[in-house]
Amino acid sequence: SILKAGRVTFNIYVLPLSDILVEVIESLNLTQAELAERIGRALKTIKGIIVRNTAVTPETALNFEKVLSIKASFWNNMEQHYRIFLAARASL
Repeated sequence: SILKAGRVTFNIYVLPLSDILVEVIESLNLTQAELAERIGRALKTIKGIIVRNTAVTPETALNFEKVLSIKASFWNNMEQHYRIFLAARASL
């Protein structure tokens, strides 16, 4: 995507958290249903995160950390950067 700031044009690509989540759960041979069960969330929530309709909450990030061994701060930062990117793109 291209964002314009004054006269400068930036080509920006932000990797959605969902892409990373899919790679991680596949590498651990987990299904979405198994992940949902292990973190105590509804399968609908996991599916929503993967199709980018549901944001990752701090609580979900903490649960991901426990199950996937990737820091909650990573998941929170990825979510925040993605949402800021969407907001910036929408404001063009």
